[in-house]
Amino acid sequence: MFLYINNLLNGLWFHNRYKFLLIILIPISILYYILVVIIKLLYKYRVFNKYYSKLPVIVIGNRSIGGNGKTPITIWLAKYLHDKHKVKIGIVSSGYNSNAKVPTLVNKDSTTNDVGDEAIELYKCLSKFATIISGGNRVAATKILDHQNNCEVIIHDDGLQHYHLYSNLVIETNSKDYSKVMNLILPSGPFRDFYNGSFLEMNQDRINVSFNIDSKKRSEYFFKYDFTLWNSYTDKKLSLNDLNTNKVNLLTTIADSKNIIKFLEQNNFYVLHSKFPDHYRYTLEDIQFDNDNPVITTMKDYVKLSELSDNQYYVLSNNIIPNQKFIDLLKTKIEKVIK
Repeated sequence: MFLYINNLLNGLWFHNRYKFLLIILIPISILYYILVVIIKLLYKYRVFNKYYSKLPVIVIGNRSIGGNGKTPITIWLAKYLHDKHKVKIGIVSSGYNSNAKVPTLVNKDSTTNDVGDEAIELYKCLSKFATIISGGNRVAATKILDHQNNCEVIIHDDGLQHYHLYSNLVIETNSKDYSKVMNLILPSGPFRDFYNGSFLEMNQDRINVSFNIDSKKRSEYFFKYDFTLWNSYTDKKLSLNDLNTNKVNLLTTIADSKNIIKFLEQNNFYVLHSKFPDHYRYTLEDIQFDNDNPVITTMKDYVKLSELSDNQYYVLSNNIIPNQKFIDLLKTKIEKVIK
């Protein structure tokens, strides 16, 4: 039910012409905003106590609902810290739309139903040097990693609004164009929180990054997309030319597919897009096509599709590349976090 309501509101926020219907939700948004401010004040004046991990904690988060590139940044940052600083990584994933109601250690036998699609994606990419925990309370998950010998830094994929947890550094991301969206807090708008000025901010040490390609809209620190394609049958990388066709089926259950479609169309592909809601669970009927075109999907989708069938997929891995300004600033911040 929650997933259905979330996707319905997403349609109104970003795509639907009936945005005026959201006006009736403004009174609820006002109450929600007041509640957020009260909670922040209670933490600021120590009426509520924060949990301070004995390990450095880095949160990748955003203020709005939906995909904003948190998981790709988490993967990039984990690899960066492992390669540059030789530290052991622990990662906490939300376990959204999964059966993980308590913190669950992700392993080779875990499924997307058990721990969520994002947790499996993280495990596939990082399991050689990172411990992944999914679901449940983030403080409880952090406490588990606190007592593991194979963890020196903890990264939270999402968690900006989890005020009970102290973080040493926040990387706040934005990949959406909000120019046509009502600048309102939930449920009349997509924002879970607003910037309330430094007085009320829970985490003072932060970096704001964007994925906006338009140089007029992106922040000073940004990432750009670098898609690579690989064959699920051979597990080998290939070029788009290797598909030997200009028509493809695109299969996604992610919040925003615009950048993928743009990438394919720029490479002269005609895209037949089968789009389902974010975190949707595929059925066998969903993956039946009335043509022989290659099926392109994302890594987040493939971890679910591979559990459903052994069909051949061409997987677009969403690698990201930061600009040099971001790397320079991150180096300075990390030196304070990892001592």
